Amino acid sequence: MAYTEIAFAAFTFSIIFDLYLIKGRLLTKSVFWTSYAIILPFQLITNWWLTSREIVMYSPDAILGVRIASAPAEDLLFGFALILCVMNMWVFWGKKGIQKKYLLKQFSPHKCRSCNFHSAIKRSFCTLIKYLVLDF
Repeated sequence: MAYTEIAFAAFTFSIIFDLYLIKGRLLTKSVFWTSYAIILPFQLITNWWLTSREIVMYSPDAILGVRIASAPAEDLLFGFALILCVMNMWVFWGKKGIQKKYLLKQFSPHKCRSCNFHSAIKRSFCTLIKYLVLDF
């Protein structure tokens, strides 16, 4: 049951990564669980589509045998680990200012003296990014 063991290892690592290594503690925040609830149905639909059409097949010896939406239950563990780790990296790099530096470079104000429209858009965009990423 190699696939099952790897799935549980990824799941366990993602929890340790969140709580102890990167210390994002997303598992303790409702925003993570809301995001996961939005993502999960799409993961199930994708898993169903890939496995029911036999685009992706699993050896019965490598999985537990429990299937959800025609995919092995282990896929949910992998999906959870992937989502948790990616969201933690997003928050981590956001707190380090990596995204802020990139955004300031990419969306610097242009040289239009009479145009308040572009500066208003930039302020709105930066406020949105700050809310979503930097102040997570």
